[in-house]
This record gives sequence, structure tokens and C-alpha cells, in this order.
Amino acid sequence: MKNLLLGLCLTLASCVGTSTGYSRANVAPAAEIVLERHDAYVQSDLQLDPTAQLGYLTESQVARSILAQDPVPALPFRNAMLPVIERQDEYLDADTRLTAPQRVTRKRTSELLRRLLDSNNK
Repeated sequence: MKNLLLGLCLTLASCVGTSTGYSRANVAPAAEIVLERHDAYVQSDLQLDPTAQLGYLTESQVARSILAQDPVPALPFRNAMLPVIERQDEYLDADTRLTAPQRVTRKRTSELLRRLLDSNNK
């Protein structure tokens, strides 16, 4: 009986562990694109003071460190990525070098990532 209960506990623990995270292979491609764009915009933004720039780059580095895990923990990753996604989208909206189709295509990556993050938040 004791072994049966132990087995049941281990089975339940393994199920909970997988339902609270993302497979790295599922989230990494979109997340890495957003993180790279975000960092490029932040590094080239001459209006940012050095403290804000460092803070924004630190936020993206935190997201990268969480993304390095497999499975990627859902809530910490979501909390780290949402401000980065929002900021990247603001930069995309303000980028006058992009054509409308380029802007839409790039924002689709953000939307895909948001949907994925929201799907595990319900």
C-alpha cells in the first residue's frame, strides 16, 4: 500500500510539473525573435538614459535565463516576457522605417507569443 501511494504521488507530481511549464522547443523560436528585436531597439534608442537602457536589457536577460530551462516555468516566463513584448511592440509601432506589411508580420510574432503565454494562464 505504501509503495502504491508513493507511486501515485510521484505520478501526480510529474503531471503537475509538466502542466505548469512550456516545452522550450514550443516557445523558444518566437521568444528569441522578440527578445532580439527588443534588445536591438533598446540599444539603438538614443533617447533612453543609461539607467533605463540597462533596466530594459536586464529584463530581457531575465527572460532569457528563464527560457534556458526545459520545461520553461510558465508564470515566471510570462511575467518576464510581457513587459518585453509590450515594449518591443511600442518600438515596432514607432519605427517609421518599416512598411505596414513588415510591421504586421513582426507583430504577428508578438501575438503568437502572447497567445501561447495566455493559453497556460487560464
